[in-house]
Amino acid sequence: MINNIPLSMLIDPGATDSFIFPSIILRCGLTTHEQSNFGMVETTSSSQQSVGSMVGDCRVNIGGCDTKMNLYSTTVGTYDLIVGMDCLESRQAILDFYNKTTLLKN
Repeated sequence: MINNIPLSMLIDPGATDSFIFPSIILRCGLTTHEQSNFGMVETTSSSQQSVGSMVGDCRVNIGGCDTKMNLYSTTVGTYDLIVGMDCLESRQAILDFYNKTTLLKN
């Protein structure tokens, strides 16, 4: 959730960064900033997708755990939010695929 709004989320350990769908930025009332880290991202189908602005230090609640992450605006996939390795590494995430749980350390 962002600002108590439930979102569809994909945890993608193959993504180097985390992304948010542009319409969710408006729905959640978030503020964006221009970014210069990169202009394009490669999708799983090997196509190129442009990356827009960034939501810095966005508070996201993942399964009851509040965390801050930088989210780049793009229309990659059908999810509202894609959580990549930047967040997973910094929070020492443990993904339990069998029990379908995610543990993030504070």
